[in-house]
Amino acid sequence: SSVSQLNKLDVLTRIFDSLREKLPDREMLVIACDEVPMAIEAIMNARGETEARSVMHTMRRLRLQRSHVRWLITGSVGFHHIVRLIGGTEGDFNDLATIDLGPLDTGDATFLAECLLLHTGRSGDGEAAGAIADRCGGIPFLIHNVVHRLGRGTTAATRSDVDRVFDEFVRDRDASSALTHLVTRIGPYYGDDEKLAMQVLDHLAVTDAAATVRSIHS
Repeated sequence: SSVSQLNKLDVLTRIFDSLREKLPDREMLVIACDEVPMAIEAIMNARGETEARSVMHTMRRLRLQRSHVRWLITGSVGFHHIVRLIGGTEGDFNDLATIDLGPLDTGDATFLAECLLLHTGRSGDGEAAGAIADRCGGIPFLIHNVVHRLGRGTTAATRSDVDRVFDEFVRDRDASSALTHLVTRIGPYYGDDEKLAMQVLDHLAVTDAAATVRSIHS
């Protein structure tokens, strides 16, 4: 496009102003954006650090100046990695409230597994739902995939069924690629600390993560 990135940002600002004029009083506009840190990095690679920072600054200005707009910004790469790459600071995103979206607690994870099992025609009672929640560590993505692999049926699944399909899933590199590709991001974002980061992940994989975090902070 012949339109510069900076001009595009001006257009974005005008769009927000136009939307505000059309919103009835007291109504709120919620904007949900996924993989925003990766998008900023892509802009840096394609256009340079200056324009990547301009995007970050424009987004912050829109968040601060337009109270009728709420932002839901998500991404599997933290902004603290990206601002370092583009020569920015935490001031570029410290107006955002960070929400920890970790695994579900045991009750919610078990309830999710029960609902998914019922959808397949299997009983949500018995040991299966609890076994799924436990083996998957409360991670919804894993729970969905384990139930999907259990398949439809009329009989209740057993703990051994859960263990079998879980192992099949994590050993299937195609099926589990949505998780295993995450380790490829360690090198680019941790640099010289890559080996240390991998050691931490190896340790967490075979121990109680919560206990480990508490010991690190103590």
